[in-house]
Amino acid sequence: MIKTLSQLVECYDCNPGNNVNRGVTNHLTPLNNIITNVRNFFGSTMGVIVEPGEDGVSLKLHSSKFVCPKEVSKIIDQPYLGNTSLHSYICNQGLCNMKLINLGSYYVVYFGPNDIRTAENPDKVAADAKCCKAVACTEMLQYNLNECEMDSLNEAFDDEELEDQTKEQLLKFIQGTDKVKCAQKLAELLADDLNLPEDYYFKGVKDADGNESIALRYRFQKRRPFGKEVTLSKSLINIYNVGENAVWVEAFLTKDKNSDTMNRIVETTLKLIGAKPTDDPCVYVIPTDEVQDLKKEVNTNKQESEKKEEESLDKQPEGDAISGSLKDDNKTAQQ
Repeated sequence: MIKTLSQLVECYDCNPGNNVNRGVTNHLTPLNNIITNVRNFFGSTMGVIVEPGEDGVSLKLHSSKFVCPKEVSKIIDQPYLGNTSLHSYICNQGLCNMKLINLGSYYVVYFGPNDIRTAENPDKVAADAKCCKAVACTEMLQYNLNECEMDSLNEAFDDEELEDQTKEQLLKFIQGTDKVKCAQKLAELLADDLNLPEDYYFKGVKDADGNESIALRYRFQKRRPFGKEVTLSKSLINIYNVGENAVWVEAFLTKDKNSDTMNRIVETTLKLIGAKPTDDPCVYVIPTDEVQDLKKEVNTNKQESEKKEEESLDKQPEGDAISGSLKDDNKTAQQ
């Protein structure tokens, strides 16, 4: 039985996007149709298991061969019968938003629609973020994983240039829904003011409750028996959005035991993103009133810039006064 979009909207709070005032914002092909075709044409030959995502609108891929992003790309980007790849087929059905969840031993790959909710007012999307139900990854719960890093195979955003309006860009990345991309761009934006050691880095993460965030991570070595070591990572800061409970500072649970370097990096990061402390030492807010003032300031600057450009164009001479000698030469040539 094929589910209609209206049924999906009613069943899942995370997809309220088919309001008559916004137009249709769902993917092009019913999800069950995509799953059936992937199973029939790709699944058996590639050793890939496909099933609906936990949110009911995304597609989920499993394979024991998904041991790293490079191997994932090698499998899903391989042309099938010299025609199309699994990756391109799924994207052509409207599921272009891909995320890789790192479970440690292998990756789970999600393909979701990137057009849901995009027709909404961006301010309203940010305000309603708390109302959206976060959906956990089943494997994370089964393996008792509290948090996993996310990756992507989409490298197109690597070539995007940061604009001069640093504050506007900072706000954009914090509120962005693609935490993998936003984590990378936030790191680039803060690079001049935050010189991170090699063991500190920004990464998009997903927790056991399904919440996604931009995390400041710390990579360290843990001793094991018989003189061995294992490399582990943990989040020091989780940046979810703006407003209340916007930032969780895991590092401050053990602030007295942390190194001076770690505490300095954490405090500097909080200052750079505009986070303000609360009564809870681990919870920080990014005030929404400051966000609104910042948006007004940015819009005002844009309007002034556009006005100056218009005035500059108005002052330019008209066509009869431009290139007079060339115009005369053309007349002479015609005669």
